[in-house]
Amino acid sequence: PMSAGDDGDAGVVPKGRHGGAEKITTTDVNGRMLKVHDKWKEEEHLWPAAIVLSRYLTNQDSLPTKGSCVVDVGAGCGLVSLALAAFWDSSCRVVATDCSKEALKNIRRNAIENQVGQRLQVEEWDWYAPALPQWAKEVDLIVGSDMVFGNLSRTSAYFHLSKWIAEIMSPCSDCGHSRAEKKAPIAIFLLQVRGDYEESSVKAFVDDLQRRNLEVAELSFRAEDAEGVPAETLQCLKLFGVAAPREHAERIDVGKPPSGCVGDGDWQQLDPELFEQWRDLNEA
Repeated sequence: PMSAGDDGDAGVVPKGRHGGAEKITTTDVNGRMLKVHDKWKEEEHLWPAAIVLSRYLTNQDSLPTKGSCVVDVGAGCGLVSLALAAFWDSSCRVVATDCSKEALKNIRRNAIENQVGQRLQVEEWDWYAPALPQWAKEVDLIVGSDMVFGNLSRTSAYFHLSKWIAEIMSPCSDCGHSRAEKKAPIAIFLLQVRGDYEESSVKAFVDDLQRRNLEVAELSFRAEDAEGVPAETLQCLKLFGVAAPREHAERIDVGKPPSGCVGDGDWQQLDPELFEQWRDLNEA
């Protein structure tokens, strides 16, 4: 692991795809102006959910901001991680993770230019990895914005993420055993639903968390958190809190993702017929 400040040259990040050139976007996060190199590329674009979640998290007195470890999964351009590093106590460890090497380069550059390079740890984490990173045994809060998206059959990546979240929160896993008396972490995700929620990957992800016996609650953010975000986009944002159950946490299911996760490359396809079997099982 390295902090953003360990890499003086964050590297040259290529222009985004789909005709979107790189630009610098400035965002007001509760009075602090943060700038990011923003590209029209899924893993490096500044999405509305990141703006809202950044404001929400930096205005919550109840969250563990001192001496804690917070991990941003699928950090993208890094705005959420930058905000946490800028606002939270210096004793707090902030880790930004993504599977894209280009995104990680961009996060390091953004951290340096926002003067939080020494506060932010940047790590590659692929949800298909065979084991959890070291931070999984130390994390207190897991956050993520718009890191689950697309149609049901497009990707099975979120099933791997829900599996890892269950393992991190379970008292019976290796993470749980290493945590000893320390409380299990919680997770907060702000996700944008594109299209019908009932047929969305967001619902599939949330359903799988619940199937694994984790508690999932829909939360609310302040109107101020959403300032400047179009109303039609706000209607599509859902804020979720995830935690281990207060009773019978030993029943958290840390088993493998549903069968049928096949494919190659960065995106793996979920066989439609097998997905229907999984959904029937989930609704049973």
